[in-house]
Amino acid sequence: MNTDIKFAANVILIDTEFLNNTIHEIRQVLSERIGRPLPPLDLVQWATCLLLDGGLCGSDNETQILLVHPNKQDMRLTDCTPDSLNELDGKACSTPLGEFSFTCVTDEGLVPHEHLYLDLATLLLNAEGTECLLFVPSTQIPADELVKTIRQAQKETKDGGTSTTPAHICWSSMMPPQSDLPCAWIPAAYSLAHTFGIKENEMK
Repeated sequence: MNTDIKFAANVILIDTEFLNNTIHEIRQVLSERIGRPLPPLDLVQWATCLLLDGGLCGSDNETQILLVHPNKQDMRLTDCTPDSLNELDGKACSTPLGEFSFTCVTDEGLVPHEHLYLDLATLLLNAEGTECLLFVPSTQIPADELVKTIRQAQKETKDGGTSTTPAHICWSSMMPPQSDLPCAWIPAAYSLAHTFGIKENEMK
């Protein structure tokens, strides 16, 4: 893995196992519950919702979306649009919040992808210029390990280390982790429902 990656001021670190497993199950359950098929998840719209939920505002932000994928041979997303990580990698688009750019990272078969996710988390927590950092881990990422990684970076900053952790750190998942989080928690359910186009009366 290239450790010289330059990160944007705002970064979302997404484990694609969350997209391919958790969102796949949620899409099926919600579709059955409301009695109609749901469209694939629009990644750009969902990322916009996540950032808004995390407190980002303005229209000239630079946001990098890092997608950690475990298998270089199958670079597809089952329930999202766009669904090809190969086509998404290196692309950028304009949004109401500013420019979004996408970077796809695979484990190259060298390390378990959960280790890669935690390594990237460490890099981001110590990256110069990163102001807002949003984690979207899958259930395969040990929550206690990610908590430990965040706490360690915050401790080093507090103790006068050479790097400064981002001022705003968020964690988004369906359910809050059991551990006390050293950052803000954003429930993913609301942004997913909005992006899927589910109306409030459909959930009653």
